[in-house]
Order: sequence, then C-alpha cells, then structure tokens
Amino acid sequence: MIVMSASDITQKGTWREIEIIPSQHIASAVFYRRGKYKMIRLGIATVDGIYYLTVKNIAVKQFLNKVGLTITKLIRQRSYERMQEILWDAIVSTDNPIILSISPNDTVYRVTSFQYTPVPHRVLFDFVSGVLDEMQLPYQFKGVYRLGINTFATWRLPSMSNDVVDVYLRCRNANTGETSIKLYGYYTILVCRNGLTSSRLSSTIRIVHKSSLADILSRVRNALYELIPKLPTITRFIDEGKKIQLPRSIMLAWLKQYSKKKLPKELVRHLEREIAKTEETLFGLSQAITYVGTHVVKKPRWREMLQELGGKVLEGEIEVMV
Repeated sequence: MIVMSASDITQKGTWREIEIIPSQHIASAVFYRRGKYKMIRLGIATVDGIYYLTVKNIAVKQFLNKVGLTITKLIRQRSYERMQEILWDAIVSTDNPIILSISPNDTVYRVTSFQYTPVPHRVLFDFVSGVLDEMQLPYQFKGVYRLGINTFATWRLPSMSNDVVDVYLRCRNANTGETSIKLYGYYTILVCRNGLTSSRLSSTIRIVHKSSLADILSRVRNALYELIPKLPTITRFIDEGKKIQLPRSIMLAWLKQYSKKKLPKELVRHLEREIAKTEETLFGLSQAITYVGTHVVKKPRWREMLQELGGKVLEGEIEVMV
C-alpha cells in the first residue's frame, strides 16, 4: 500500500481532484445500498491515516467500470460478504490511474481517466455563440435547460428557417464522464409547432472530453462549420416523407413491434390515439410521434425521446415496415 500526502486529499470543504492507482492507494472499499441508491465507501491511505470518501450516483457506475466491474455483477452475488470480496479483488487488480472528482462534503461525483477534461457549460455555450458571430450567422439564444446529467443550450437560426420549419442549433454538455459534447439540429414544424430532433450523422456531431480545453473548443468550432450548413436539409426529408404512403395498419404494426422493449405502455396508448388521426404517410407517422412528444407528455425524458424518435423515423434511421 502506498500512502498519499494528506494535502492531496484531506481538503474538506473544497472542490478538488486526485489521481490514484486503485491497487496502490485504496485501503478499503465497501459497496452498499441505501434505499434505491447505491454507494461505495472508499478508504484512501494517507500519511495521517485512512481518509474516507463516498462514491455516489453515476460515479458508482464509473468507478466500477474503471476496475472492471458492473453494478449488476455485484448485486447478483448471493451474500454481502461475496459482494465485497469481488469488489476488493477488482480493486487490487487495477493498476491504471484514475481521477476522483470530490465535492466539499467528501462525495466522489465523477470518476474518469487521466485524459478526461471537463468543459464548463458557460465556457462552451459562450464559445458556440462566438463562433456563430464569427460565421456572421444571425441567431437568437433561447436559453439553457437541464435534463438528468445533461445541460442543453439552444440557438434559433432565423436565416435558415423557412415557412415549413424553424431551424435551431442545440448543444448538449455534461461533465460527469458519461457523455460527450453533442451538436445537433432541432426543428419546430410550423404548421403544428411539433418539436423534432435530427438524428442523422450528417446533422449530429459528438466531441469527447479528451485533450486540452483549447483543443476541445477548436474541435467544437470545426464541427460547427461542418454541421450548420447541413441543418436546413431537414426540409428535404419532410418533402420526401409526405410522398411515402404508409397505411395506418402498417404504422400500428410497426409501433407494436418497436414498443415491446423501448416504449412505456402509457406512451404507446398516446401514440395509438394520434396515429388514428394522422395522415397515412411517413411524415404523418413522424408527426404523430412528435405531437405526443411536444404537446401531450409532460416528463422531459419522454419529450426528448419522442422528438428524437420522430426525427429518426422521418430521416430513415429507423426502418418502418412498408
């Protein structure tokens, strides 16, 4: 066991990051559950003794991933003792360095590799606005919202909008080590005000949090120059979708098959009602999905899921039986 300098870790009341090698620096580890929450209590060896940290929320999954485990493998064990044995064996077998991001109350909220670089939301979103200015592209910043671990910002692009759709640029960011920066098109169909998310690779770009902050922002800039000219192509998919006939019976058969493992029953009922009223085209199916996602459901996660599903159907990312 290698002990760490106390100053490296015991700065309670501050936000800090430490790099450890699990097999060398972790003196003890206990996996436990408190209600529906799963946690790991880590003891880190320091010159002043053992310093304890609590790994919580998404960081539990990240930590286990770094030592070659999953939550499922642990909780399937027949006994509490066996669960701890498996965890400890994995820790002492892990010689690769990891970084623990620690909050002022000694909670580990993120576990990443040494290559990971967090990108502050304000820095990223201000940078995107700056690139739009550089491109001399008029925009209206529509604000920021959070959904789960992700934070989103949206810009309306009036010069790219037309009498069919309002065109938006959207940027997603999270500094949990789980998701990348995502740049993509978001659209409002003007006739019905349905929201639709573009999912095609031609209009969705992801940038991982690796390398320096300057390099990440440089890649964001290059991505914007690549992405933005492609955003108006959604109108081509709309025009093509209106020409593809799709009987209601086929829509319902597809929904029944698709929803088996991917959609809650409540959503399926809403979609069935809307399909009964929509036009019998591929665009009509997309409209039924996005109408429910925009105007019917209240849960933000369901809204995002259906607006993305409507885009995938329209753009051919999901094959509908015809």
